[in-house]
Formats: sequence, C-alpha cells, structure tokens
Amino acid sequence: MSRPSPISPIRSCWSTADKSCALPLRESFEDLAFLARHDVSPPQVTTLFALLRERGLYDGTLPLTDDEGIAAGQRLLAGEGN
Repeated sequence: MSRPSPISPIRSCWSTADKSCALPLRESFEDLAFLARHDVSPPQVTTLFALLRERGLYDGTLPLTDDEGIAAGQRLLAGEGN
C-alpha cells in the first residue's frame, strides 16, 4: 500500500535556516527512514506500527505514545480496523 510522502515540508524546513518553519509532531514522524538518516529516533511504538504498516497489516495513523499504541493494537486485534 503506497502512501504519498508527507515529509517533503520537513525536508524543506530542515534544509533551510528558517527557524520559523515548524510542523505538527505527528506529521514529523511519518517518514522513519528520513528521521533515521538524521539521527532522530522515533518512539518504539511508532516504529512498531510503521513496520506493521509496511507489511500491510496496519493503515492507521502512527501512534506516538504507548497509550495510543495500546488502543490501536486493541482495535487491530479486535478486527475493528485501524
């Protein structure tokens, strides 16, 4: 399942000296490979659900907290979608 890359604004923000450039936290964690190249470690729960997404097992918003991950995991296991 291919998702459009929402990270291009981050790349342009990080590639400029413009300190006023900011994105919502949730959006900034959508491209984990980009973050890894820049030594930014996302929360483990975010990484887990990104792996599930890559395997086509999850299509929801990536959780950023343990509580969000637990809720998303419970919905996933219950078959309620993502």
